[in-house]
Amino acid sequence: MLVGADLGTVLWRGMMDALADGRLQTGPDPLDRWIRAHMPATTPELHAVDSSLSSPIHLDFRGLAIAAGLGWDSRLKMVLHPEAGPWVGLRVAILTTEKLTVTGPLPSPSPCDGCPAPCQTACPARALKPDLDIQTCLSFQQQDEGCPSGCHARMACVVGREFVQGEAQLRFHRKG
Repeated sequence: MLVGADLGTVLWRGMMDALADGRLQTGPDPLDRWIRAHMPATTPELHAVDSSLSSPIHLDFRGLAIAAGLGWDSRLKMVLHPEAGPWVGLRVAILTTEKLTVTGPLPSPSPCDGCPAPCQTACPARALKPDLDIQTCLSFQQQDEGCPSGCHARMACVVGREFVQGEAQLRFHRKG
């Protein structure tokens, strides 16, 4: 089974290969279009909802992931996966009328509890006080320099270091 960032790497490579060989046309939102093309077929009992802004249904993917036991809430207000840390992308929710076994949320403590918080000191905007102050972060991002290579706080997280995305993938997600 693919875990968090492993699946993200597979999706990223698949999208890049499809762009390179023409199976996916260049244009806006190539990752959203790639994900939509590869979502499971829906039936009356199963409905897939993607996380793009163009989706007709808007869900709190982070809240759903935490409730489902995929990870904990973190200081960065991102899902902190037990293995992949903050390097998990939430792209699709599968809704069903079937009765499922509850598997979450994950028990406490989270890896953030008791952590020396290198994320807090790595943030050039000082937006973690100790949790993310989104207004401070967004104001800093509006500056000329911002964080062009990605979120320094996310990069400093000690959980899931082996799942940090490559430069091209970081640049792709940063340009939005």
